[in-house]
Amino acid sequence: MSVTKIRSTGNEADAAKRHKPAIIGRLGGATPAQCPTGSRRRALTLAAAWGVLTAVTLHAISLPHYAPADKGFVGIATTAWLTTAGPFPLLLMAAAGLSLSILLVTARPRVARGKPLGARTIAEVVRSLDAIVWVADATTLQALFVSEGTEALLGYAYQPWLADQDFLRGHIHPDDRRDVIARIRTCAERGRGLRIEYRALSADGNLLCLRNTIQVIPDAQGRPWRLCGVIVDVTEARRREESLQQRVNLQAAVLEQTPAALAFLDHDLVFRRVNTAFAEILRRPVESLEGCRALDVVTDPEGRAALQGVRDTGVPYIARARPLPSPENPAEITYWDWHVRPVRDAQGNIEGLALSLMDVTAAERQRRGAAAEIAALRETGAAKDRFLAMVAHELRNPIAAVHSGLEALHSLLPDAPRVQHTLETMERSVRLQARLVNDLAQFAAMRTEAFAIEKEPVALDAVVAAAVDTLRPEAERGALTLHAEITPNLWIRGDADRIQQVITNLLVNAIKFTPPEGEVHVAVWQCGASQPPEGAASADETAPAGWACLQVEDTGMGISPELLPRLFQLFTQGPPPQQGRRGLGIGLALVQSIVERHGGRVHAYSDGLGKGSRFLVELPLIPPPP
Repeated sequence: MSVTKIRSTGNEADAAKRHKPAIIGRLGGATPAQCPTGSRRRALTLAAAWGVLTAVTLHAISLPHYAPADKGFVGIATTAWLTTAGPFPLLLMAAAGLSLSILLVTARPRVARGKPLGARTIAEVVRSLDAIVWVADATTLQALFVSEGTEALLGYAYQPWLADQDFLRGHIHPDDRRDVIARIRTCAERGRGLRIEYRALSADGNLLCLRNTIQVIPDAQGRPWRLCGVIVDVTEARRREESLQQRVNLQAAVLEQTPAALAFLDHDLVFRRVNTAFAEILRRPVESLEGCRALDVVTDPEGRAALQGVRDTGVPYIARARPLPSPENPAEITYWDWHVRPVRDAQGNIEGLALSLMDVTAAERQRRGAAAEIAALRETGAAKDRFLAMVAHELRNPIAAVHSGLEALHSLLPDAPRVQHTLETMERSVRLQARLVNDLAQFAAMRTEAFAIEKEPVALDAVVAAAVDTLRPEAERGALTLHAEITPNLWIRGDADRIQQVITNLLVNAIKFTPPEGEVHVAVWQCGASQPPEGAASADETAPAGWACLQVEDTGMGISPELLPRLFQLFTQGPPPQQGRRGLGIGLALVQSIVERHGGRVHAYSDGLGKGSRFLVELPLIPPPP
């Protein structure tokens, strides 16, 4: 089907016939004979003027459709002839120039445009376009031609549009129709081209965005005669633009809502984008900062060096709590977190910087205040430890003197039961006080450098046996049975006195918290290499092989589940024993400190109150010395 089929009636058809050569000339090329009479008259006048100009200027002959070499040859030859022959050839050259110019002007369209395009070729070109080509009357806006592109773009057959000639109005979305038609009418009345975008509905109901590019074709008198337009689908392009704009708006919103001060600089360290928080820091409007050099704004030498360093090396710069004078009061120091990172292009080249500033003044002041308070507390604690060490040292001498006096009274006073009982009571009290003072001294030493561990090979069985023998009389006075199962020839590297202190503290607690007729079991064996001695509970499952296991178990009052996790903390105490006095809560903390300084571990187990307790110490073994 021919694309050039145009519906026209009456005077419109006659006008189309009259102006058909002009239309063909615009679309496919024309010869001078096909041009209107006015055009030929203007061409001849121009040719005459050109001839006269050629004759007068001679060497400046302009032949636009010939080769440059031809121009040079004609000009040079003519100039040489005139200079030798005199003024006579001037009239001859004028006539020749006039004839030559007329020939060139009349031949110019044919040389420039060549053979005109045929209607079939134009139809194929229009049909191949991914667009709608249309022609309409400039006055009534009735469609005279609509290309087959309507089927591809809108899904409508183009024949109905030609039938009712209402294509321009019909394909526009109803909400946009009135405004678009008004603008097209204005375009036609003024004779100026128009590019407009609007919405349209396709045959399947999809909303499209179309771009209509319109040109006005005048008649012979220069009045608007036809409108010729090309419509393309820009829906996807607009969706991409809207998506991009949404991302830009989102980035702008995030940039403004973030509490940090953000700025983006180009490779020349010029601010390209800053948020309001950044502008408020510098007390300047956003508009006055964007476009300024950062080195003119940032006066801090370290900050200037950071920006230049990241730009030159690509290594990010991060500084925590940098002290800077306050913008409001230079005498006041504020603190800022700086983050400067390079921004790279697709090839990895640095094209700019991202600068982030966070005001951490309040947090830094709080941290510094807390650090000062902690330092003061540590100093107070150290002073307390020194005081406790001094008190313990001063109490040892009087207690030792009292103990020596009681031993002398035993030999001087009569053996009356009442007197001896009184002396024994006093001795027990003195021994208890001596133990408390010793624990206090050990606690003070443990928190200072005075708590030294002198390591050497130690026979564990001998140390444990000595501690058991020392406390066996105390267990017997409490009507307790003390069992000891010790594997011989187990050696550790440590301090014999400190290890004996561990065993002593554990045994003292077991004796203290076990009621009469109870039992206390002490066992020593090699973890993982042999079974525990008879009467000892199983070792901890996590105990490594090649370690020594030392266990103290009793049938006493037990430990509550709530107290068990805190048992080795300083000054932690459970219910008081049925007999005797409550201690200071230092003994088990000392046990843990000594064991850990020997590279070992200590555990506490209990099934609850009234069900006894078990303490397991694990220490690394060494080969027996030769």
